[in-house]
Amino acid sequence: MSTVRARSSSPEAERMRLYRNRRREAMRYVRIPLHVTEVDALIRIGRLKEDSRTDAEVLQAAVLSLLYQALGESEIGREMLRYV
Repeated sequence: MSTVRARSSSPEAERMRLYRNRRREAMRYVRIPLHVTEVDALIRIGRLKEDSRTDAEVLQAAVLSLLYQALGESEIGREMLRYV
C-alpha cells in the first residue's frame, strides 16, 4: 500500500518548496534596489514604458533585458546563451 502525503498549505512550507525548486533548477533570486533616476534611465533608453514604471514584473523584465544584453556581449555570456 502506498502512502500519499498531503502537501502542507502553510505559507512557510510553500515558500520552502519554491526555494527548493529554484535551487534544483540552479536559479538564484536577488533583490536590486532601483532609485527613481535609474527607473527614469530605463525609460529613456527604451527598456521600460512610462506607464509601467511601478509594475514590479515589468521592471524585472527591463533589468533582465540589460543583463542578457551584457552577457550576450561577453564571451562567457555567449557561451551561456548557447544553452538557453
